[in-house]
Amino acid sequence: MKLVNLSTGMVEYDGPVESFLGIDAYRAAGSDAEFQLVFTEAEKRNSLRSEISRHVGDFQTLLGTTADASQVLLYEVAKLCTLLSEAESLEDVRRAAIPINQLLGSLVTDIDNGSVRFPYQHKGTELVINEIKSRATAVTDVLIASQ
Repeated sequence: MKLVNLSTGMVEYDGPVESFLGIDAYRAAGSDAEFQLVFTEAEKRNSLRSEISRHVGDFQTLLGTTADASQVLLYEVAKLCTLLSEAESLEDVRRAAIPINQLLGSLVTDIDNGSVRFPYQHKGTELVINEIKSRATAVTDVLIASQ
């Protein structure tokens, strides 16, 4: 993190956020100098993660919710695939979709009317897909290297 004195153009502080004493520690008595805080991308990300933790839940809570969602989807998609593989008519296909539609149909409605929002919608689908690809490949590379 940097603290830039906009009046002089000088960097008054350049160090970790945790050690920053606040703008007042750098303001001279009677000075009307203006300052700008400049954060690295990592500091911005860490700050955002801290805000999420404070307002939504800690890492373990978020991981638990993600695990629950993954398990619900895995089971429901597996059921759907089983029923679809046995379908012999369009009516069978429609019947196969009923359970997952009953479970998740309200979610679609809530997302469409804006009462529920997913982070990926804000971040952008392309960015999220690229992050998934990158992380999945990196984890796989570590697994391969450890064999």
